[in-house]
Amino acid sequence: MTGQPGRSAIGVAVVGVGYMGAIHARTYAAEPRAHLVGVYDARADTARSVAAEVGAAAFASLDELLDRPEVEAVSICTPDADHVEPTLAALAAGKHVLLEKPIATTMADADRIVAAAETAAGQLMVAQIVRFDPRYVRVKRMLDDGALGDPISLHARRITSSASQENLRGRVSVQLFLGIHDYDTIRWLTGREFVQVHTEARSGMLAAKGYAVEDVAFTVGRLEGGAVACVESGWVLPPEIPRGGDIKLEVIGTGGTARVDLVEQGLAVCRTGERYERPSFGHAIGEEIADFLDGIAAGRQPSVTAADGRASLQVALAAIRSSELGAPVRPDRGLLDPHLKGSGRGLPPYPPSASGVSPATGSAAPPSLGRCARVFRRKEPTGRRSPWRPDHGSRTPQ
Repeated sequence: MTGQPGRSAIGVAVVGVGYMGAIHARTYAAEPRAHLVGVYDARADTARSVAAEVGAAAFASLDELLDRPEVEAVSICTPDADHVEPTLAALAAGKHVLLEKPIATTMADADRIVAAAETAAGQLMVAQIVRFDPRYVRVKRMLDDGALGDPISLHARRITSSASQENLRGRVSVQLFLGIHDYDTIRWLTGREFVQVHTEARSGMLAAKGYAVEDVAFTVGRLEGGAVACVESGWVLPPEIPRGGDIKLEVIGTGGTARVDLVEQGLAVCRTGERYERPSFGHAIGEEIADFLDGIAAGRQPSVTAADGRASLQVALAAIRSSELGAPVRPDRGLLDPHLKGSGRGLPPYPPSASGVSPATGSAAPPSLGRCARVFRRKEPTGRRSPWRPDHGSRTPQ
């Protein structure tokens, strides 16, 4: 049943009720501080099914939903590439918005959302769910308190089952669907931005099934202040894998280490001079939605701003770019957007996939890197050597 309307209940609705949107709807329905007015999905039968499950209305159009005065806040859970229009419409209608990650799939679209959020009457919060997982929150608190000392390295692993492609069907890069969780988490945990990323990706297994996406991508990054980070992203594990994937985080600091393992459902902490600790925790999506509602009620800045969403997207797109170029990329330096098809900006993966299809663009790969790669290399810092090539026996341009 939906929460009952009252002075403290915030009227909410969900736009896009596929897998994640349905979870938003169920969570709102169980949240006493929310009154779930209804849902909308371009697939009318899906909207009706979810609405019946949670005891809410199924709206026939986005306009009908936004025209309802009792709808004060909206969760946008449409496919990643379709975030912009419903988000801009909801903000223009004066609604508060909880926007599922990633904020967008291109920097141009992210900038449109950021600009709209800056002048909107309502708040916009980006749904980066890992920030609300109590295990990660505990690690954040320890880093902020200095309990782990200064961060030396962070290693995040998020490898899920290949069964996810039965729903996604190759529509989004592994960097934007999975990697962005950990790029955002690392930025949040440390309070530091990525200054460089270098990604190697492998394509083949999923391409053979007709999905033009990477199998896995491994990114090594350097943060402000010198800490290093490694992010592993992929979706190639067997469908039978327990809990649907292998998701871990390890933080090593000058004063200790903390490890999160979602398969084991726990957090392990080891600090210098103290015993090994394994506390247990709760439910992230509920914490995320509760924080969104609390922010509206208190009139405070969202916990994850549009600018946060933009910054994490920029890192993910830089990682895609690095994979295509086979070289390090600085996220803050003139990132060319690999998602603008037909613009001449999409480059082939490095090394090329067996299918000849770029996982970033979904388009056929041109035969060489050409002028774009030469422009990139001229911007590299002087004195930095290119990666070592085992087959060349020396460091040579890629």
